[in-house]
Amino acid sequence: MLENDLEEELGLTRNESKIYLLLLREGSLGIQEISNKLGIHRGYAYDALKRMQEKQAVSRLKINGKQTFQAANPESMLELLKLKVDRFSKLIPTFEKLGKTKGQITDVQFYTGERVFRTLTKD
Repeated sequence: MLENDLEEELGLTRNESKIYLLLLREGSLGIQEISNKLGIHRGYAYDALKRMQEKQAVSRLKINGKQTFQAANPESMLELLKLKVDRFSKLIPTFEKLGKTKGQITDVQFYTGERVFRTLTKD
């Protein structure tokens, strides 16, 4: 389901995912239309849209004096994600230095399931 993909891959909440997909399908919509079409309270929709503006997932427009919202182009969102990854990758050497000066960085792995338990006890 696309909503789950947006939640997992882009860090959007459930309501943010629903709103983003609705705006992609329908184009620019007002808050009342969004609220009615998705069956969510206007207050929740406003909160989600505010967070989405901060994430640059939507734009707020004023058309004929009416405030509407429009989904960001998926390609633009991809470019923003690439920029974030690039910025973070430049910070990795600094993070690694911090780890070496404060002690060894530990790699912890969690395993679940019966098979994993059997495999671990064999070692």
